[in-house]
Amino acid sequence: THIENVSSPQVDTQKWFDVTINGQKIGYTMNAYSKTSLGYVFKDYSLLRMPMAGVLREVLIDFYAVVNDDFSIKAFTFGLTSGDYSTDIYGAISGNKLKLKVQTGEHTSNLVFPADNGLYLPGVVPLLLAAKGFPRGDFLLPGLDPISLTTSDIKVSVGEKEKIKVNKKTFEPYRVDVFTSGVGTTMWIVDDGTMVKEEEAAGMMMTLTSKQKALDIPDTDPQWDILKTLAVATDKKIADPRNANYMKVELTGIEPVGFNLEDDFQKIVSRKPLVIEISPFS
Repeated sequence: THIENVSSPQVDTQKWFDVTINGQKIGYTMNAYSKTSLGYVFKDYSLLRMPMAGVLREVLIDFYAVVNDDFSIKAFTFGLTSGDYSTDIYGAISGNKLKLKVQTGEHTSNLVFPADNGLYLPGVVPLLLAAKGFPRGDFLLPGLDPISLTTSDIKVSVGEKEKIKVNKKTFEPYRVDVFTSGVGTTMWIVDDGTMVKEEEAAGMMMTLTSKQKALDIPDTDPQWDILKTLAVATDKKIADPRNANYMKVELTGIEPVGFNLEDDFQKIVSRKPLVIEISPFS
């Protein structure tokens, strides 16, 4: 569905969110929208601290986008830094194509994606829905995932309003389910386009809070490790796993779209059901 003739939602605001996984706070996100002569400007800054394999890893994500009046991409920059690793992406619409420059360390590459009907970022969905008056039902947007650098339709399902409590405040937002790149997300969005809560895969959650509370990141439990949280547990015990040299598994609860599940050591042998063979000798 092509989105057009939108009105202007509430902008010129800065929102802060706690980021948690299964109740454990790991960081914060700030996002801001403003209206300029260039179009809508969308900014997002995140800091995450995650214990991973015994090491506390800090991840910084900095995102800046200019979008058209219909909220499709005009240009954006995306940066991710963690320890010695960093990647920067610069993208702009030229004609009916999105041209990207990707810089990872000393390596630079260029990518081009078709954008005949424009491309949308998942982060602009709350503003777009507010501008359209939260039309109930399902619709599709041609989308770009700036982290995986893939394009796929963003499926948006707008439900009815629900009364929820977030950080001791009561809101009555719309429940909106968003599915993109094989991953489902649920957002709760109030009339002016402010997202008050978001639930993502693997127990990750964002909740609206104050700047002061968002910036307060407590020390993590030394026994907690994000790899244990994200691991897909088997329904049976594997005998002598260290000496196993072949495994065939069936995964349920995910769609393979958007995930890179094949490499030198594993391959997909069936998609429905999703079955993967894993071997160090593949």
